[in-house]
Amino acid sequence: MMLTNVDVAELFAQLQAAYGHQWAHKADAMPVWAKMLGGYSRSDVLAAVPKVVKAYKDFPPNAGQFADMVDY
Repeated sequence: MMLTNVDVAELFAQLQAAYGHQWAHKADAMPVWAKMLGGYSRSDVLAAVPKVVKAYKDFPPNAGQFADMVDY
């Protein structure tokens, strides 16, 4: 099931809070992220945020890197 725009917006908000000005993704990137993460549940995606922030301390991940961390 594909994540909804609301799910991705929540993810983006959490990543924006973690990375500040480094998080450059806007609403136009949401469909790409929703498609990349569509095989995961909303809870799995949001649960991965702390792991992602810990693994990518210096820069935010791209959608593929984030997906890898959901699997990790």
